[in-house]
Amino acid sequence: MTLQVNYDAVAGSYDQRTSDGSYLRDVTLALQMLARQINAGRVLDMGCGTGRSLVGLAGQTGTFGLDFSAGMLRQAHRLRRDFRLVRASAPTPPLAAASFELVTSVMSFHHFPHKEQVIREAFRLLRPGGALAIVNFDPSTEATRWFIYDYFPETTAIDQARFPAGDWLQAQLLAAGFERVSGPLVEHVHGVVHGRAILNDYWLQKNSMSQLILLSNQAYQAGLQRIHAALAASEAVTFATNLQIHMWHGFKPLES
Repeated sequence: MTLQVNYDAVAGSYDQRTSDGSYLRDVTLALQMLARQINAGRVLDMGCGTGRSLVGLAGQTGTFGLDFSAGMLRQAHRLRRDFRLVRASAPTPPLAAASFELVTSVMSFHHFPHKEQVIREAFRLLRPGGALAIVNFDPSTEATRWFIYDYFPETTAIDQARFPAGDWLQAQLLAAGFERVSGPLVEHVHGVVHGRAILNDYWLQKNSMSQLILLSNQAYQAGLQRIHAALAASEAVTFATNLQIHMWHGFKPLES
């Protein structure tokens, strides 16, 4: 069973994460390069949220966003009036076959139920030669380090249950019929917050990310208490983030 976040409740403040313009900048460049490679005209972002991941691909013949949250889609509509937005669940998109050259899912695939079906539906929606790109990180890898997992330990199990491993994604892409499947590293999110500055960090807010939203208030407060205890023990304590963002993608054969 996939844990569900009520994004309608947080849609109005969700874009604080992108306010400085640097969020997932390298991911955008990788998607733009892929779009140019296949000469993508019509693009669909599944799980588009507030539309931020679509901005870098705007200007194509048609830029479509699909999301289950009406609140997030309202924010996307305010962002760009020319986005064509569809409220629907990713496993059952009400869209015609062979409608797009590029289908993307940017930091959203972990939210989808029936993930194998989503990949099969993306294959159906693509024209021959088109591509599916799933952008995310794999919390099960040894390289992943995140202070959120350290101080809110319940989030580790939550994410390992939601986020598919890279090997699984590549296997599912191949099983769905995609070819030239790969999962290159496209962005490295890393940084260190020193001492009490963590208390003013946006990413520590309860509504800043699904990992914390899904915690009970009791579990969230317990995590904050762990952080305060660490600060009391040493003002020099650091809070590190090291997430490797991959773009698992494949191409629909020209003859299919």
